[in-house]
Amino acid sequence: ETVFNRDKTTTQVKARVIADDGLLRGLKGIEVSGYEIHMGQTSSENSSPSFQIVETPKGEADYLDGVVDKNGLIFGTYIHGLFHNAEFMHALLNGLRRIRRLPVAAAISTSRDEQYNKLADIVRQSLDMSLITEITFGGPYG
Repeated sequence: ETVFNRDKTTTQVKARVIADDGLLRGLKGIEVSGYEIHMGQTSSENSSPSFQIVETPKGEADYLDGVVDKNGLIFGTYIHGLFHNAEFMHALLNGLRRIRRLPVAAAISTSRDEQYNKLADIVRQSLDMSLITEITFGGPYG
């Protein structure tokens, strides 16, 4: 159940995973950063909190965020940018792999920029960029 407020919350946060079931099994204690942006407060009688906010720009904090259902297969949070946290994302995907009985993946040690560059190389190798430029600009670019 979500109750909407008049004021909008927008703040950077650091949080810690406190749930340890289903998709979040094995993630308990992982610290994440992101930002809260919402105009309400959500509660549920049939779920548990998924995160504990431990820091905001005002300093140390101690309040709960998000919910995870009793099976641990559905969770929600007000923390935006959660999936930009590499350790969290890797552990979450491996949890999903375990649930689906797929092999877990080793940690990715490259930076996000390196991953984007690899993706850009694949796109360049897979597409006729001169044709795309011609279609887009009506002739050779340059």
